[in-house]
Amino acid sequence: MLGLYRLKGAYDATPDLEEMRREKEEADKEPRVSILSLVRSPVYRQQLFVALMMHLSQQLSGINAIFYYSTDIFTRAGVAQPVFATIGVGIINTLFTLVSVALVDRAGRRTLTLVGLGGMCVCAVGMTVGLKLQTVLVRRTSSDTSSDTLSTCERHSGKENIFNTRPPAIFFSGAFRSSLDLNQYSWMSYVSMSAVFLFVSFFEIGPGPIPWFIVAELFSQGPRPAAIALAGCCNWTSNFVVAMMFPYVQTWLESYVFVLFAVLLLGFTVYIYLRVPETKGKSFEEIAAIFHKDRKKSPEDAAELQQLKASADA
Repeated sequence: MLGLYRLKGAYDATPDLEEMRREKEEADKEPRVSILSLVRSPVYRQQLFVALMMHLSQQLSGINAIFYYSTDIFTRAGVAQPVFATIGVGIINTLFTLVSVALVDRAGRRTLTLVGLGGMCVCAVGMTVGLKLQTVLVRRTSSDTSSDTLSTCERHSGKENIFNTRPPAIFFSGAFRSSLDLNQYSWMSYVSMSAVFLFVSFFEIGPGPIPWFIVAELFSQGPRPAAIALAGCCNWTSNFVVAMMFPYVQTWLESYVFVLFAVLLLGFTVYIYLRVPETKGKSFEEIAAIFHKDRKKSPEDAAELQQLKASADA
């Protein structure tokens, strides 16, 4: 009772208490569903697929490529102090986690996830542009430096005294122009760094925290433990794959590495927009009705549901 008052203020808590009592009684009556039964059951198939896709959208977004390899990414982007920028990623991550806590019950799970994934997609494109321009600039200035140095050496190989104590100005022209070019375009490193910070911010607004608790909202008490276990396994497996494969993908795609994540993010955004309902303020029965409203009910599905409830798999 005191907990409800802290959350909602002074109000009549009788309806909420009655709802919790009723849910507890129903949960006590409902047997647990095993992982194998959950996977094989058509009754929970849509909810399970949504739960797995939500966790895949979290890990295949590329967020752990940022967390694990941020210092290297900032170095490639031309950031002067990549270690401090990496510390900034951690600070942004913490701050926007608190923002998500404040918004999740106001804006809704689906809305925050869509905003987060869409924003991350745009930021991934921004990171690609910054990395590519930085790479092109470095290659161009390196080429100019090598060309001017070679030209000067060829000049000295002629009649002029190579040991002249006053070095010709042209000898330094390539390096000087390279320094000017890098300083002129140094703002590009800030573009890349800002894109990374925004990427992490959008992640923590929705795709970061929401997949972990939306699974519990999609399932009733019986299949909920099995669904959470499967979703967690999917999450950490994809985490491992991204962490191990990112260096190889980065070597292969170079500056375009985040284009891959941008395409995945766009696909996940479209899927969630089309297939994932809003769960804020809805009971499991209401959510299940949304999933099955366009699905023809068959005697086999009804029998399957009864069989699942009758089989007490701990």
